Parts: sequence; C-alpha cells; structure tokens
Amino acid sequence: AVVSTQSTGQQLCLQALEIIAISSPELITAHSSLIPALLYATQHTNDLQVRTIAAKLLLYFAEDPQTVKELAGCDQQLCGTLATFVRTPDNILQCIASKILFSLMQADRKLLQDDHLMDLVTTLRQNAVDQEAWVLSDKILLMKNSTEI
Repeated sequence: AVVSTQSTGQQLCLQALEIIAISSPELITAHSSLIPALLYATQHTNDLQVRTIAAKLLLYFAEDPQTVKELAGCDQQLCGTLATFVRTPDNILQCIASKILFSLMQADRKLLQDDHLMDLVTTLRQNAVDQEAWVLSDKILLMKNSTEI
C-alpha cells in the first residue's frame, strides 16, 4: 500500500510527541495549544495510526486537572472526535473515548447533563468491543443517575 508523505510526516511528528509525553507528560500538557491540532488530526485523516496516536495524546490533556477544562472547551471539535471514536470498531479508540469521557465527567459534573455527550456514552456502552470501555461508560451512566436522584 502506498502511504502519503503527509500521513508519514504527521505520524512521525505525533510519535515524537508521544515519546515526550511518555517520559514527561507535563511537557505536553503545558502546551494546550496542541489540543485543536490533535482534534483536527483525528478528524481529517484516514490513517488509523495517526488517529490513534493523536487520541492517546488527547488523553493526556483529559487526565490532567489543569487542561481537562480546556479540552472540554473545544466543544464541537471534541464531540465530533469522540463520536468518531465511539462508532469505530477499533477497541483502542473506544477505550480512549471512554477514558476521555470519564475524565470530562469527573472534572465537571455539569457535563452529565449534556445530551450530546450522554448520547455518546450510551452509544459507547451499547457498542463497546472493549470491556474497559463498557465499564467506564457504565460508570458514567451510574454517575448521571446518582446526580438525578
């Protein structure tokens, strides 16, 4: 198969960022300006490896208390990215989506009232090919139900 040079370049750049993130996550999360670029990369590529590495990097922002709200602030782009992850048969992307959604809901319980995000959680729970994705989406639904009581 022929791989485009643009895709290869994106892949190499993202792999370099991933290596930095693994050794020093705060170096990545200190640059929240990467969030829109990573969201864009997940939506505008057919290269599964590029999409997966960008998703893993987004997870660092979701799990960091300082940057999770900035990630949540990219509302439309984030929802589009999560919708892609939730609907994919790829277990890694589904698992990342569940972790991002869980981190968002933990950081801001008001997001449990966001119908679009909760639709994504329900879809993920119904279609999860990964047990961890199912468990986390179920936990989010339980969180929502406990706040409604």
